[in-house]
Amino acid sequence: MKKSFLIPILTLLFISCTIASSQWVTTQLTNNSYSDFDPQINDNGHVVWCGGDYPYEIFYYNGDTVTQLTDNTSGDRFPQINASGHVVWQSLDATNREIFYYDGTSVIQLTDNTPNGLNPQINDSGHVVWHGPGGSDSGRDYEIFYYDGSTVLQLTSNTRDDSDPQINASGHVVWSGDGSDEIFYYDGNTTTQLTDNYDDDTNPQINDSGHVVWESKSDSYGNRDAEIFYYDGSTVTQLTDNDYDDYSPKINNNGHAVWSGNDGTDNEIFYYDGNMVHRLTDNISIDSNPQINDSGLVVWEGYDGTDKEIFMAKFIGDMDGVEYLIDNCPSTFNPGQQDADTDGIGDACDSCPNDAENDIDNDGICADIDNCPNTENPGQQDVDNDGTGDVCDNDTVYGTISIGIQESITVNIYIFSCGVSQPHATVTTDAQGYYAIGGLENGRYIVAPEDSVCSFSPAGHWFDIPQSKVRSYSFLSAQDPLIFGLWFNSSDSNSAFLQQSFYGNGFHSMNLSVPGLPMPYLYFSGTYTICGNQITFRHPETCGAEKGTYTYSITNDGSRLDLVMISDPCTTRSQLLQGGYWIEE
Repeated sequence: MKKSFLIPILTLLFISCTIASSQWVTTQLTNNSYSDFDPQINDNGHVVWCGGDYPYEIFYYNGDTVTQLTDNTSGDRFPQINASGHVVWQSLDATNREIFYYDGTSVIQLTDNTPNGLNPQINDSGHVVWHGPGGSDSGRDYEIFYYDGSTVLQLTSNTRDDSDPQINASGHVVWSGDGSDEIFYYDGNTTTQLTDNYDDDTNPQINDSGHVVWESKSDSYGNRDAEIFYYDGSTVTQLTDNDYDDYSPKINNNGHAVWSGNDGTDNEIFYYDGNMVHRLTDNISIDSNPQINDSGLVVWEGYDGTDKEIFMAKFIGDMDGVEYLIDNCPSTFNPGQQDADTDGIGDACDSCPNDAENDIDNDGICADIDNCPNTENPGQQDVDNDGTGDVCDNDTVYGTISIGIQESITVNIYIFSCGVSQPHATVTTDAQGYYAIGGLENGRYIVAPEDSVCSFSPAGHWFDIPQSKVRSYSFLSAQDPLIFGLWFNSSDSNSAFLQQSFYGNGFHSMNLSVPGLPMPYLYFSGTYTICGNQITFRHPETCGAEKGTYTYSITNDGSRLDLVMISDPCTTRSQLLQGGYWIEE
């Protein structure tokens, strides 16, 4: 008699298992003269398996190279790997099968007892479950054991076999129990029976959301072939319904599942993407024991014509049922293929779904919302708020003031009427030196910046409204040329002269040596700025290892130019004076 239900019977929802064509890239990880099998993959794409001529050994692929983890005569099987690259497996010691654990550096033996430890599983916290003899009937049936990182706990104790445990990141465990007939779920506190029927429910797998897949020898036709079932935390869905065996299901944290199924000829690998079933392999070889990680990478063991090898596949499509080569979003799920702007790029992956030109001016703003769709203007400035950006508005004048002082500069607009210019509008530049005035009436104008200290080049720009071609009217500040000579007159009549030309701002180098002095009287190599009546030199290196800025005031009496140092980081030069005179161009 069946035992009483631990949970209500769950409604079975059958899904259509349409086999969709998909685009996969498959890599053969092994190619040798012996069999490789029992592959497992973690979320980093690292793979473990056992292989070799008997006794078998454990191998580890880290994405680049293959390492052999074991080398003994024990026979190592059923490896499992977590996200940290820690691996568990079962191996024979002198008398029994024991559980071993590789922590990335060394191997430790978790069990050392008379009963066998079988089929170990590990989660990302390093917790391990397995099944082995023990329990209330003195070890005549299999029970479930749980290693929490320090202690081994026995989760079951009854007179029926419990086997094939699986553990998720939360420490929740599923297994096949009641003599390998039903699926049980341990949530860290209590055990729940997920199935209660007359079918054989085996090989359960659990993800971190508590979703479970398993195989059951039952289907809607009453045949005794194995089908795949999926529990999403509340409802059981039957994923397959055919006349052939489907077995060894695995599930990732996205709810995607893989399994091995017979197509009437041999076993192939199938993939459920949460909506429909896809066929991953189609060959004349037996493909079995698939595993899937959260990135959708799938590994399995397949026959290469000589022996079993390990294969890994990556899906480069989107699982939406549309052929990869004609899918308008080949990497994004969009079964409807909607394309509002008919540009051949589906709305689901189109950065500008309502702009067939897809941001033709490359300013990061799609044309349907860009206030200047054909002119680059990522800032979308619109000074007169008329919906047309400054850079393409023919009744707006705009520009920038750069170099030297550029913020809070007054910019004047003058309109010509009857041959006379009259003030029309005034604005000030922002921190980036930008200005704009919009909504100008038709006519001829001048735009000119004004400042009490600095001059500008050019002094102004003519323009007409409406503009036949909208453009920027920009200026350079502190750009007047300053050309002067430097000399030194000492008390002992030693003298030197050096003529220099400076244009506003930039980089310059000069060296004025004075006969009889041990070092250059004036040395400069660096940047300079001229604005108003001051010139500032910014030396990359002065006074030996020191760095500093020299500022000179400029006095011009019409025939001569005097530069007097008003700040100097080198105290030994604080009183030095230089002189100069204008040189006409």
